[in-house]
Amino acid sequence: MKASMKTNKVADTTKKRKLTLKQAKFTKEYLKSGNATEAAAKAYDVKNRNTANSIATENLAKPAIKEAVMSAAEKLGINPEYVLNNFKKVIEVGSVVYTKTVGQGENVAVVNEMVDSASVIKSNEMLGKHLKLFTDTIDLTAKIEVIEDVDRKKELAKKLMLSLMNPDLLGSLDF
Repeated sequence: MKASMKTNKVADTTKKRKLTLKQAKFTKEYLKSGNATEAAAKAYDVKNRNTANSIATENLAKPAIKEAVMSAAEKLGINPEYVLNNFKKVIEVGSVVYTKTVGQGENVAVVNEMVDSASVIKSNEMLGKHLKLFTDTIDLTAKIEVIEDVDRKKELAKKLMLSLMNPDLLGSLDF
């Protein structure tokens, strides 16, 4: 009987964690606005901007929330390739002039227009920021090797004890 209880506990830890109501509201607000601080302020009913920012930072680090945000973006087809392809399109069509007809009847006019590439770039920039495409990352991994020299530690401990018992010896001891 006890063995089956242990396996149930193990099985429970492997299940996907669901979002709390506030986390779900935070995720929804974040997806709407793209601003995590505003989303935290609304979802958690927080007035202080620093507190909202702390909650937002903490929430965005949680795997369940990250997964929910990425899942929503994927459902919309928004991914890094989408954003980069849009930038490519803007570059390709940025200099093309489009002709359109405006008006009806005798008041028809032909207007030449260029794509508003600044607006397209700004919207793609916002999508890219949302996907964290434009963040600088620094790899802070390092290999640290600790070598324990027990004999050296014992020797230093002896010298320290001697210096505490007789402070006059402190200058003559080699640390």
